[in-house]
Amino acid sequence: MIKNLMPYIILVLAVGFGTASNAFANSAQGFTKTVPSLLSIITITIVWFAYLK
Repeated sequence: MIKNLMPYIILVLAVGFGTASNAFANSAQGFTKTVPSLLSIITITIVWFAYLK
C-alpha cells in the first residue's frame, strides 16, 4: 500500500521544497545574503533529487 503512495509523497515533498526554495531566493535579495542563498540552493537541490526518483 505505502509503495503505491510513495511517488505521490515524493511529489508533494518536491513541491513543498520548491515553494520553500522560491521563498528563500526571494529573501536572498539577488543572492547577496548568504544564509537565504544557501538555503535556496540546498532546497532546490533536494527538489532535483526528488524529481529524479
